[in-house]
Amino acid sequence: MRLDARVRPPYEEFVDLSIWAPEEMTSSSALGVRAWPKSILERSLPALVDELAAAGVGKAIVHGRRAGKAFGSVRNETLAALRAMHPDLFVIIGGASPDEPDPAGETNRCLRELGFAGVVVDPGWLEVPRRADDPAFAPIYHACAAAGKPLFIVSGIWSGPDLTYSDPLAIQRVASSYPKMPIVVVHACWPHVLAIVGVAHRHKNVWLLPDFYMNIPGLPGGDGYAAAVRTSLRKRVLFGSGYPSRPVHQSMTDLDVYGFEAAVADDLLGGNAERLLGGLT
Repeated sequence: MRLDARVRPPYEEFVDLSIWAPEEMTSSSALGVRAWPKSILERSLPALVDELAAAGVGKAIVHGRRAGKAFGSVRNETLAALRAMHPDLFVIIGGASPDEPDPAGETNRCLRELGFAGVVVDPGWLEVPRRADDPAFAPIYHACAAAGKPLFIVSGIWSGPDLTYSDPLAIQRVASSYPKMPIVVVHACWPHVLAIVGVAHRHKNVWLLPDFYMNIPGLPGGDGYAAAVRTSLRKRVLFGSGYPSRPVHQSMTDLDVYGFEAAVADDLLGGNAERLLGGLT
């Protein structure tokens, strides 16, 4: 089964997020896009469902967001409603933030009451930007670890005011503090490719989700993630389109440039995510 591990669909508050702004279609993440699909042009959820099916994607992991006003947020109730509409397609990662009145309580609600598959944090996109190892995240991390669910941390070149907010050292410190909690690094700390591969090589609880930083044709660093897929991290790298930043089908076909063997591609395009999430609840 093919699985897209990073999707933000055209539904309710999602379309008010910065990633759905029209200018994103001409941003650096859109380099090499050959044609925008109907779902993005018309902001159509039914069209996205059809496009996922046409691309052979049987599951799509939807990431929530709890961020500052400039970037927008999505209510976890909205995520639950989306899953109720398409329970066999969408796997939900709830949003969490230390700026909430009760970060641990909201994390537990996501994982235990709403039954989400994990939680995601956007440290550098909070009202006051933070780094992933900031002590303010401890209640969220403790709750996630106690529930035995994966933590997704967004960390890339745009994930904060400067490159220190995507420094893999912060991920390493979190991984060291919570060695039994799976940590998925969204954007895989690009452009710090070799360093984050080294962190994941050393810490077996770290998974990489490079999304479009691996899918943009010719982008520097993509071949570094591909080398990790072929060797030490074959079982801990996830495919994600980054939709709507890039179309789903093209994101998958653009991986052909790496020439992965069939078994390796199967792990990257679905097998690893299935193992990580243990049944895709």
